[in-house]
Order: sequence, then C-alpha cells, then structure tokens
Amino acid sequence: MKSFPLEFKNDNEKIIVVGMTLCAIVLSFISPLLVILVFKDKLSEKSYAYSKALLNFELLLFIFCIIFFIIGLIPIIGWIIAGLLGGIFSTVIIIYNAIMMLLSVFKISDRKEVDLPVVYEFI
Repeated sequence: MKSFPLEFKNDNEKIIVVGMTLCAIVLSFISPLLVILVFKDKLSEKSYAYSKALLNFELLLFIFCIIFFIIGLIPIIGWIIAGLLGGIFSTVIIIYNAIMMLLSVFKISDRKEVDLPVVYEFI
C-alpha cells in the first residue's frame, strides 16, 4: 500500500479529487484518466500523484477483467473457467474497488493520508 498525503490548494481541487474517486466506483479508470487529462494544471503535485496512483490501480483491475474475458472466448474450458472463476473474481473486484474508493473518500474528507494498493505503475 502506498500512502498519499493530500494537501489541497482550494476547495475546488478537493471537489475534483473526491468526485474522481467516487466516479471511479462506476467508471473504473475513465474518471482518473479524464481528471489527469483535463485538470492537470489545476491539481497540486500531491493530488496529481494520487490521481496517477488511482489510475494505475483502476487499470490493473480492468486488465484482470479483460484477462477473464479473453479466457471466456476459449470454447468449453474457457467458458467454465471464466463463468465460475471470472464471475466470482469480478464480483470480488467490484466490491473491493467500491470499499477502497469509499474509504479513500472518507480519508480525504478527514484530511488523512489516503492508502491505495498500487502494485504496478503503468503511468
């Protein structure tokens, strides 16, 4: 787990970071990617680092889902593996992602350090 101490320049930046984190529950990697592309100049260095870490975390979860989708394209054996393991794994990923994002929002609101399990850095 990597810790990210966030310091905001103003309330608008805090709203952007909280909105990005909440939208990541539904939109996966799209919301941090949009924030990085659109609000790059408006974010402080620490908020930008958190946005990149969130993007990396969401990309890793998305890649796992794509792998199970590709396995599901294999007839019979792939269908069984993707149907059983992929369904369970995808459900666990969705629940884990929602819990991590909600905990992050609570920590951002309390102005504490936000922890994200960033295993691999794509960006």
